[in-house]
Amino acid sequence: MTYFIATIKAHGFKLYDFAEEIGLTGAALSNRLHGRTDWTLPEAQQACAVLGMSLAEFSGFFPLEG
Repeated sequence: MTYFIATIKAHGFKLYDFAEEIGLTGAALSNRLHGRTDWTLPEAQQACAVLGMSLAEFSGFFPLEG
């Protein structure tokens, strides 16, 4: 999780701004970053698009199920 947050910040985002960019509230992003809520595939795809990463890279941070 910490490296993923660093990746978000390296792209010039504050966490709240990144959350808005991918269509989440700050609280919803926090829940996903801390593993309290699983990422949906559309959320993961949006995060990847914004950060310029593949789903394979994303799943290194948060393994996708199904």
